[in-house]
Amino acid sequence: MPENIYELEAETQDLQSVDLQKAAELVARMEAKEEHLSFSSIAAFAKSPRHFMIYKLGEFKETPAMLLGSLIDCLITEPDNFDSKYTVPPANAAMNSNEGLQSWADFLGIEFEATWKMIDKKRAIDSEKEQSGLKFVDAKTKEQAERIAREVIKNDAANYVLSRVTETQKSLSWEYGGWNWKGKPDFVGGGMIADLKLTADALPRKCERVILDDRYHWQQALYGQGKDQDHFVVMVDRAGNVSVHQLSRKTILNAWSQIDDCITKLERCILWGDWWKSYDFHTPHGIYKI
Repeated sequence: MPENIYELEAETQDLQSVDLQKAAELVARMEAKEEHLSFSSIAAFAKSPRHFMIYKLGEFKETPAMLLGSLIDCLITEPDNFDSKYTVPPANAAMNSNEGLQSWADFLGIEFEATWKMIDKKRAIDSEKEQSGLKFVDAKTKEQAERIAREVIKNDAANYVLSRVTETQKSLSWEYGGWNWKGKPDFVGGGMIADLKLTADALPRKCERVILDDRYHWQQALYGQGKDQDHFVVMVDRAGNVSVHQLSRKTILNAWSQIDDCITKLERCILWGDWWKSYDFHTPHGIYKI
């Protein structure tokens, strides 16, 4: 999906920046089955072992699209916790002028010493921001997130899903295929698992393709852990358009078949040590025929 709430930039990481010692330790944990799996990691492996390694070893970098998605997610799933996670600094708070630094200091409650230079002020601000545990967002991004969240909440189809929710952001752990797994679905309750996705275009036919291409049906299958329940994916775009998709039992069963095949390939990768193979890993002789 062009703008996945949980998309990582790790896929574009240069291999030269990979810590070889950490890579060796990861391989050892995989061989011993001590490393937990998740939807994101198995979806990365479904692309290639190289994607898996870079996903696991890459440094998480939150993009503007990811931040927007996280804001929307929080406003819908846990609105009461929004102010404990995010805050909007004054519009004139900047790090490139003494006036902007003073605005930051006033906002954070910092007293600058008279002898401090700009670099000292910046360090004090950065330290206070880190210790606060908050994410700082600009007013425009917050307003956009609030507008999109309102559109989801007032959408009839999305509201039907939300009306069945009993838990949000529920941490799950389970065992499957000889591996330990972790995940956190957005919505759980009433015989239902559902997730919210930010997408470039919520047009239903496009979203159906995205759900399959980005393997969101795998995510739903894994979170459901084989239980007989309803599975929904709520798609929303930046314009506030919403489409809700219920995954059929056939789609979930197909997802399990594909997951099982991917786990088999993962075991093969462990046996052969093909950790840095690219897309050629998934096709005979490494060549795709058209």
